[in-house]
Amino acid sequence: GQFSTLYGAIEDMVVGLEAVLADGTVTRIKNVPRRAAGPDIRHIIIGNEGALCYITEVTVKIFKFTPENNLFYGYILEDMKTGFNILREVMVEGYRPSIARLYDAEDGTQHFTHFADGKCVLIFMAEGNPRIAKATGEGIAEIVARYPQCQRVDSKLIETWFNNLNWGPDKVAAERVQILKTGNMGFTTEVSGCWSCIHEIYESVINRIRTEFPHADDITMLGGHSSHSYQNG
Repeated sequence: GQFSTLYGAIEDMVVGLEAVLADGTVTRIKNVPRRAAGPDIRHIIIGNEGALCYITEVTVKIFKFTPENNLFYGYILEDMKTGFNILREVMVEGYRPSIARLYDAEDGTQHFTHFADGKCVLIFMAEGNPRIAKATGEGIAEIVARYPQCQRVDSKLIETWFNNLNWGPDKVAAERVQILKTGNMGFTTEVSGCWSCIHEIYESVINRIRTEFPHADDITMLGGHSSHSYQNG
């Protein structure tokens, strides 16, 4: 899901599958590029979480891998509303970066304390065919240039973040030790909204937690970020 802006989420990547029903019947959904008619029953099985059946085999799409063409863009900005507006323009204009992320100041400090300086952080990565990656990157840069309050940072900083984005067993084990040592745990709530209301949702959630949650004083970090963008939100 980290690159869903370009490749889609897992439900978009699954082509066909095999599953075993409760009575032991084995059912298969064909590996075809598109369904001609009727409901897409792949989604019923993908989302059933074992309630209807167990998935025993999956066929997924594969894509050409060209990491040498990756282009990284990072910006710091004062507020989330500007960031949401930029994300909206990028998507509505038809650009498809593989990464399009916006962090508020508090969440950004957890990842980019070495350059964020207490500000929001906006990140893009363009990839694929070199001509497509170049056009995508240039289009994003052109859109961001309309917002003079955005300050670009060295792309190497974003590339370093990207190269350490996924955790292996060592980092997971270290986090467990840290949780036991500090007693702090992190929780994430995922919210989806259209472009016209997503900033209002963000502001309302943050404000209500700070003012209405009875244990707000115990929170060590309260922040938000956008990591999946689509045509309509």
